[in-house]
Parts: sequence; C-alpha cells; structure tokens
Amino acid sequence: MEQNPYQTPTAAPLELESQSSFYVVGITKFICMTVITCNLYLIYWFYRNWSLQKPQMEGNIWPAMRGLFSIFFTHSLFARISAQWTLKQPQGDWDYKTPATLYVVISVVGNLIGNFPAEGSLAWLSIGLPLLSIIVVAAILVPVQRRINEACGIVSEGDTSELYDVNTRITFANAVWLLFGALLWVSMLLGVLVLLFPQVTL
Repeated sequence: MEQNPYQTPTAAPLELESQSSFYVVGITKFICMTVITCNLYLIYWFYRNWSLQKPQMEGNIWPAMRGLFSIFFTHSLFARISAQWTLKQPQGDWDYKTPATLYVVISVVGNLIGNFPAEGSLAWLSIGLPLLSIIVVAAILVPVQRRINEACGIVSEGDTSELYDVNTRITFANAVWLLFGALLWVSMLLGVLVLLFPQVTL
C-alpha cells in the first residue's frame, strides 16, 4: 500500500524520546507510578534522565548507578533541568535547590525511620512515616517533572504533541509494576493495622 505523500510523518516512540534531553512523562502517570510503586519508579526515572543527558556530558557516566544512588546526584540533575528550562522560560524563576534538598532529606530520613525496630507504643511510626514520605516525595517531584516537560517543549498536561503522548499512557510493563506496588501498599497497610490494633486477628 502506497503511503500518503501528504500525511505528516510519524516518528517512532524511541525516535521521539531521543529528541528530548530529559525524560518526558505525563504528570498523572508520574504520580501514579511514583506513589503506587512506593518510589521504586524513581530509580528508573533518575536513570532515564541521566541516560538522556549522557551524550551531552563530558566524560563517561553510569546512568544506572546515578539511578540507584540518586540522592548523591539529585542537585546536579536538577541544576541541568533548571538550565534547560531557563532557555525555554527566560523570564521564569525556579529555585531547583529547594526541591533537590527536600528530596534528599526526606528520602534519607524515611529510609532511616523505616529501619527502626517496630516495638513499643510508637512502633507504627516505623511504617507510617515511610508511607507518608512516599506521598511527600511525589509532591516534591511533580513540579520538577513539570519543569522537565516544559524544558522539552511540552506546554501543558493536555499537550497533544507526539513527544508527550508517547509517555502518558500506562503500558503493560507499567501495569505489572503498579500491581507489584499495590501489593506492597496492602502489605504495609496491614502491618500498620496490626501494630495499631494487635488484638484484632486478620
């Protein structure tokens, strides 16, 4: 079948993504993936952003390591996001250091509290506070994702460009991770209930 010569060429998702310097994700999808997977999605999120930045950087970096140990590279990544966002929004003003610092502090504190032994009347805090930190971290990073999208030419959540459209839908792989995350949430919430009401048999 002959291709319509007047039809606008459609680029493949990987080609579209390669045109971006950062990882473009729909805000709704970003929130769902981050919260439901208990922030595990952020390992991949940091990895993808560093992978897209690697060709523009001097020297050889390991995006996988920067994804796993994101707290050590958060400020440098957000600084690069801010620099590109400023090119698109020359009149804009974004203090990237604040969300970077908050992300690092809350991530570290949440992990530390989660490792405390669940004993005594305040034992539920060892589970409850890390759960709360998941939501807080997502709230901190949503504006960062907005800056990324804007830096890559996405003007709003309802943008109809192909670059934005390729990562607003939940894929099969996303659904698998969401199911795994949902099971984690159920198990942790059950743990909180057991600590709060030890006399109740589940």
